[in-house]
Amino acid sequence: MSGRPYIGVTGIASAADVGVAALCAKLAPPTHRFMAGVLVSAKTLRGEPTANRRYADIRRANDHLRGLAAVGAWPVVHFNCREDLPFYLGALAGRLHSMRGLQLNVEAWPDPRLLAHFRCLRPDVEVILQYRPASHGRDHGSVVRAAAAYEGVAEFVLIDGSMGGGVPLGAADALWFASLARNHRLLDARVRVALAGGFGPGVGAVLRGLRQEAGPGLVSRLSLDAESGVRSPMADAIPGEKGQDEIDEGKALAWVRLAAEVLS
Repeated sequence: MSGRPYIGVTGIASAADVGVAALCAKLAPPTHRFMAGVLVSAKTLRGEPTANRRYADIRRANDHLRGLAAVGAWPVVHFNCREDLPFYLGALAGRLHSMRGLQLNVEAWPDPRLLAHFRCLRPDVEVILQYRPASHGRDHGSVVRAAAAYEGVAEFVLIDGSMGGGVPLGAADALWFASLARNHRLLDARVRVALAGGFGPGVGAVLRGLRQEAGPGLVSRLSLDAESGVRSPMADAIPGEKGQDEIDEGKALAWVRLAAEVLS
């Protein structure tokens, strides 16, 4: 498995979004790949409809994933699940043939043996585990222990306090992460750390502060992902429903340029 760091945009849900991803992929620096995230839930995997526009129609998900790979992006499924994860991991492995990465957005991480079985089914898929400080703890030791427990079955631990909600990473959070990276060398580990939380083209000051605190050598091995911060409201938004927005080409390109600048 690669474990190569990435710059990401999550919420690819249409052919137009794949086109934006193609442009973003060209802006990624040589040190990083461009990750394009396709959101899938247990509900959408079952074929049930959703009004949330961030989720692709599952009947088109493989087409989007295949298209993303064709334009040079790393196609990653971000899977949200609160039930029967062993069953759904098998379904993902069997149905989404074109995914090359899987991020698990789950309350409790699965037994490493379950992920080892998944990796036997899909050795072509890298795994990202979403770390939620509110659930798993904010002390450095919790992050270090979590990463070590999944060595060999996961490539990344993604620290995301917002869980896709667009809550900005503040200066205090950046300092906390800088200390974590510097003191525990998690960016050099086999299970590397990625970071998310309200990222977009307007977070330059926070990211540059992080670079200054952690040092360019460490930050250059960091992975970053954006979702809410690269989207704009849809003209035909359904009142009261979640996810009534779409990827904004200008914001997405500006985000990748910023991330490339900070990480290079």
